[in-house]
Amino acid sequence: MRDIKRGLIAKVVVYKLDRISRSILDFANMMELFQQYNVEFVSSTEKFDTSTPMGRAMLNICIVFAQLERETIQKRVTDAYYSRSQRGFKMGGKSPLWLPYRANQDGRYQHKEAGGMKPSKRTT
Repeated sequence: MRDIKRGLIAKVVVYKLDRISRSILDFANMMELFQQYNVEFVSSTEKFDTSTPMGRAMLNICIVFAQLERETIQKRVTDAYYSRSQRGFKMGGKSPLWLPYRANQDGRYQHKEAGGMKPSKRTT
């Protein structure tokens, strides 16, 4: 963005539209900056004519769907983490040494003293 403002960039080329931004607000601000500094925006896989109102409208519709996709993926990941944690599955990383639970063989947490499990020893 700094180079655009300095006038060093005349054209921005992206592979796909959703690779540059998946946020409507960010994209709108970016397109405004491009227009302000006469920077051409080109997607190599999608054909948009940003010089016409219809082309800009299609661009905005596509970015709306990119944001929808991002938010849907985020919601699915959050739901999956919540579901797995409710079933007692480990959610990644090593358990802190002070935690009185540790993951057993199937990935579920179990109290260290339960079932004959011994507390893990620190290895550094």
